[in-house]
Amino acid sequence: MLALSYKHFGDYIREQELKHKDENKAMPILKLVLKPPANKNDRVRNLPEVTEIAAIFQSEDGEVPEYNVLLCNKTGKLETLSHFSPLKDPATYPLFFPTGALGWEEKKTYKKGNEQRSLTKLVYYQNLIAVRPSFNPLHHGGLLFQLFVVDAYTAIERDRLNYVIKLNKELKQKNNKQIEDLLEDYLIGDEDNEEAAKK
Repeated sequence: MLALSYKHFGDYIREQELKHKDENKAMPILKLVLKPPANKNDRVRNLPEVTEIAAIFQSEDGEVPEYNVLLCNKTGKLETLSHFSPLKDPATYPLFFPTGALGWEEKKTYKKGNEQRSLTKLVYYQNLIAVRPSFNPLHHGGLLFQLFVVDAYTAIERDRLNYVIKLNKELKQKNNKQIEDLLEDYLIGDEDNEEAAKK
């Protein structure tokens, strides 16, 4: 919020400079005043007294609720980055991705031995958080690192639940198809499947 206020104020100053230069007038002194809200409760803005960060989510079906990152472009229009976007982590945690490296991508693979495997979010975040001799900005992030880990955990849980739901739907469709085939064979009178259909 503060960075955006400074940016808009900088844009306003540049506009005023151009305007006053064209009109040959002296540039007035401008100030950016940041006022707290009138109904501000001081206790709401206090720093946390504990050093742990956690996530509590509630939903009717037990699934991790979806959250998306909203970005504001120059026209003021909000753009949505879904949790599948490789830009989600760099946009949410620019201090941890200062070079603009992309985050997890759905179609990425990695090689383990002679086998090519799909890169899951769990493997991606394990690799990202791993302790190495080289500098890793994540491990120097303090509370922001804890928030990142909680965010990563909820993303991993969401993917696991989505996988189970998808697998259950596929199994249910497969079982329904087998039952339909057995009943059809039984009704037609296929002797080989009569015993299986009775079971």
